[in-house]
Amino acid sequence: GVAEVAVDGSHALGQLRIDVADIGADAYWTNLHKWGFGYPTCSIMHSPRLGDLGHVVPSWTAGTGLFAESRWTGTRDYASFRTAPLSLAYLDDWRSVDGRTAMEHNRLGYRAAAAELREAWGVGPAYDEEACTACMGMVRLPPNLDMSLDAPGKPSTPQSVRSRLRDRFGVEAAVGGFPVGDGIEGFVRLSHAVYTSDEDVARLRDAVLVLLREA
Repeated sequence: GVAEVAVDGSHALGQLRIDVADIGADAYWTNLHKWGFGYPTCSIMHSPRLGDLGHVVPSWTAGTGLFAESRWTGTRDYASFRTAPLSLAYLDDWRSVDGRTAMEHNRLGYRAAAAELREAWGVGPAYDEEACTACMGMVRLPPNLDMSLDAPGKPSTPQSVRSRLRDRFGVEAAVGGFPVGDGIEGFVRLSHAVYTSDEDVARLRDAVLVLLREA
């Protein structure tokens, strides 16, 4: 049987309403750097068993419990941990000019951006976007765009779509070519944060269209 269940909720906090007690896992992790603009080295863990846990690399405080052991782990700087309360407060307090929370603002912004890109590129939805309540997802790239040099997990070459978007147009986009049947289908991982502007989306849209015309 399964002894313990740990949930990796990496980008969930800030996208979804989360009731960790209702999930019922032994441990739940999530990050604050994506939507709360905290340090990447600071994560949040929830567990009903915190009193039974210890740090994997304790220092002088070994054996005194997880909280004490996490405060001084050798030479590691724990200053980033102090940003967690500020990041959580930011997610609670931020409002758009029309009064929307960060979560709602980003969810609506993502849907609008995805629809704009699909229409401009002449592609269909990658999944049931009406059922999506998040502010990050996959958008199909035009089928005539050569994505053979953009295999996920492999370094980008200068001729790859990702490199050309960055070097020529100043657009950093997480694009990838995934094997589908006998061919390769391209996708971009699109996300919307509170700082995302209409101009950002337009730059990505138009840069892909330029590459498509040159294909």
